[in-house]
Amino acid sequence: MMNHVKYFEHNFFNRGINLRRQFALSVVPKMTEASQSPAVELPTRGMEEAEKIKVLANQLFSEGEYEKAIEKYTEAIVIKETAVYYSNRAFCHIRLENYGSAITDATRAIQLDPRFQKGYYRRATANFMLKKFEKALIDFRELSRLTPNNPDVKERLAECERAARYEAFQRAIAMDAEPLASVVLANQIASLSLPKDYNGPRLGTVDWPIPANERLITPEVIVQMTEDFRNQKRIHLKYGVMLLLSARNLLDRLPTLVDIPLFDQTNNGRYTVVGDTHGQYYDLLHIFELNGTPSPANPYLFTDGPIRFAEPSGTYVDRGSFSVEVILLLLAYKLLYPAHVHLLRGNHESHNPNSMYGFDGEVRAKFGAPRMFDLFKAAPGAQLPADRSALGPRVLCLHGGLFHRDGVTLADINAIDRKREPPDEANSLMSDILWSDPQVLPGRSPSKRGTQGFNFGPDVTQRFCEGNKIDFIMRSHEQQPDGYVAAHPGRCYTVFSAPNYCDQLHNKGSIAHIMGGRRDPEFVQYTCVPHPDVPVMNYANPFMKMMMRG
Repeated sequence: MMNHVKYFEHNFFNRGINLRRQFALSVVPKMTEASQSPAVELPTRGMEEAEKIKVLANQLFSEGEYEKAIEKYTEAIVIKETAVYYSNRAFCHIRLENYGSAITDATRAIQLDPRFQKGYYRRATANFMLKKFEKALIDFRELSRLTPNNPDVKERLAECERAARYEAFQRAIAMDAEPLASVVLANQIASLSLPKDYNGPRLGTVDWPIPANERLITPEVIVQMTEDFRNQKRIHLKYGVMLLLSARNLLDRLPTLVDIPLFDQTNNGRYTVVGDTHGQYYDLLHIFELNGTPSPANPYLFTDGPIRFAEPSGTYVDRGSFSVEVILLLLAYKLLYPAHVHLLRGNHESHNPNSMYGFDGEVRAKFGAPRMFDLFKAAPGAQLPADRSALGPRVLCLHGGLFHRDGVTLADINAIDRKREPPDEANSLMSDILWSDPQVLPGRSPSKRGTQGFNFGPDVTQRFCEGNKIDFIMRSHEQQPDGYVAAHPGRCYTVFSAPNYCDQLHNKGSIAHIMGGRRDPEFVQYTCVPHPDVPVMNYANPFMKMMMRG
């Protein structure tokens, strides 16, 4: 049996599905079970074994153990290929946002049984999450044909049609709107005033432009802002605009790839790297409680883009419902300690994820100004602030991973125009940096996420490191059960800093320490802390929430 499992796993790696990674299910509208996968004759004993494994996989899924559930569904598939097993595994992929893998599994389920309803639903859901609405509509319409009287299917079809129209409308009105938006808000600062009863976070001055003898951010401002955000006090629109414009002025002057010395006169050769935080503000504060707040003596790298040093941090926003607080506090630290706090760009510092996973909605809800989200996008040029940094000569830090081709140099990375939306086309260095993931097998394969970027193997990492004379890469981008993982024999580290991701995955969070005189990073693990009773994805796109619920 073991030889068969290895062969099966190898084939699925070649198809771009990393069976050792995370997966998940999406909730399906009520459907009849009249249509099942066609029965291929199998000894009763073997079929019973496969069904027992499926029951165990279902239990693991109900407990949120999605990776383990994937492994069990895979074992059942090795014994017997059925549409049900593939559909259930696709469900796991969707929960863990590996939409490319979900589409592959759902497609196989449909091949096994062209009338299997859940296969169409899984594939439609995955394409919907990728904002491939036309493809999603094809499957929803087929599902509607198979179950013409199912009200749940009709509702989802109607919502998908509305989502497609809304996206087309947004593209039409977005032409050249973002640069104008920041100019409009900047010109309005002087006319904005604070209410007399305002008790939210305050900056060092209310004057704009900032007077030469005043500072927008001071240590005292940071302390008070931290506590005000902890107590769910909202910052006034005027202060928000001033903070964003100041951060933009600073970040716009930085190159794409910034060389950061590991040693300076204050930090004793240690940097702390924080991975994806995803709007989990109270877990971010827990990191500061464990590790100390950022300062010249305690420098931090919050990375989502390429860095030559050794630590990645993660996406700052989306999913968690305190993304505004996370990004504004980090920007304030960047303004206070520009040489010792570094913010890198990740895949969620981009319009498409923001419009689906909640940051767009959160900004609009907390500021009440439709153009404010455009200013967030414009902060580093066209997105959220991005500070692509390089910490030392031996390590490169990226949010996602390596590239679709060999021969990419640090100079090529530095030449990338980061002040833009990631391109839609494949084979883009910028998209590779933001979306790629490591895989166990050598070579490259299509992304399990169904997005731009690739899966890259240990041989790819080795050639890149040797060609650019660096020891290893550090990246984020993937939830890890233990908060971090070492791969590609010591040349590729992943750190993920959002514990109990989305309040359901039960994972640990971690931060990394890069220290002078040590070849390998050290990791500090921690668990989640309580947060106010505000649901995850509270501000997400309503169409997406409908697709994800039952």
